[in-house]
Amino acid sequence: MKSITTAHTSATAPFSAESDEAYWRSLREEIMLDPAVVYLNNGSYGPSPKSVYETVIEHMKLLESQPFYHIGQEFPRRVKETKRKLGEFVGAEADDMALVMNLTVGMNMIARGLDLKEGDEVVMTDQEYGAVNNCWDYLAQRNGFSIKRPAIPTPPESEGQIVEIIANTLTDNTKVIALSHITTTTELIMPLKAICKLARERGILTAIDGAHAPGMIPIDLHDINCDFYAGNCHKWLLSPKGTAFLYVRRELHSRLEPLVIGWGLSWDEKRRGETSDLVRLFEALGTRDMSPFIAIGAAVDFQNAIGKERIADRGRSLAHYVRERVKEIPGAYPLVSPKPELAGSMISFAMPTITEQDLMTELWEKYKIQIIGRPMNARETRTRVSTHFYNTRDDVDALFKAIQELSIPRHKYVAS
Repeated sequence: MKSITTAHTSATAPFSAESDEAYWRSLREEIMLDPAVVYLNNGSYGPSPKSVYETVIEHMKLLESQPFYHIGQEFPRRVKETKRKLGEFVGAEADDMALVMNLTVGMNMIARGLDLKEGDEVVMTDQEYGAVNNCWDYLAQRNGFSIKRPAIPTPPESEGQIVEIIANTLTDNTKVIALSHITTTTELIMPLKAICKLARERGILTAIDGAHAPGMIPIDLHDINCDFYAGNCHKWLLSPKGTAFLYVRRELHSRLEPLVIGWGLSWDEKRRGETSDLVRLFEALGTRDMSPFIAIGAAVDFQNAIGKERIADRGRSLAHYVRERVKEIPGAYPLVSPKPELAGSMISFAMPTITEQDLMTELWEKYKIQIIGRPMNARETRTRVSTHFYNTRDDVDALFKAIQELSIPRHKYVAS
């Protein structure tokens, strides 16, 4: 890793100074992206740095050199060290985390592990991730509890407005508040600390979908004070695909029923004393290659060398630049708040639907630009741009140049 010598970037600046921009360009060389690709979709999958990839390959080779020894003895030690690093990175103790495949698995472990029944209520929002919605909806139908999804304005006026909306939805039957740390559809950073404080005062559990936060913005789970948190590592932390973690508050370890029972249940007293019930019941899931999980530690090292605050500032800086460029598209408008406390490295904007072609397909096939988008209605498309520290203003300029070319002649826009 190259050392950081440039000044700290302001979160509200339109973009970094050119000298700093050269530093970010140099980091792009450490990321395993095709140089011909303009990758503005880190919100779906993050590309790993070379050091992370090499760590995975090194451990896969090591595993095959003596499977029994490494699975049973050496790899558990290395996983424990990785969890120590990850815990420091997200503000949690290693024994309060179990490494899992992805956010969807982690949220299922939470939702299915709680004994919710008829008459109970779960409060979410109208901006939650589809797979997480499916998980809670399935269980609500099966077990008889109800779900409330109050609408959050796009964008909201303030953190206080969000907290008030949640507070006004709670009843004596509310048992769980389940919501995103950063929403996947509107990129809103939820005021979790205030919401978790409200929940704790009412005796309500909090279950947080942390798909996008680790590696995008600094997080401290102790400070947030939530009860459960599932976080992806393969998005903004740039860990190998299929790596995530489940955090459970220490006193609630026994509250969750595990989905799978493996050898951890019958570990001897010595091994039980070396770890937590959460680890032995939620992480000991049988034979699997732990090489990708060990490589989380290399991803943490990579980002620590840059600096968590600096990465967050860079993301907001680029997102601000996207916001400015959106003004050039007739009829387009941002869906994300401009306030730094409510927005991070992703920005969605609505634009008039381009007919006669699919925008995402055209951008990829003609320009090798990767973003995602979905129809909002018959006349508008929601387009999401995910900018991480390895992106540059040149990437953003390439995107908007391509959009302008695709939108000419103007009759390709559906008339407003």
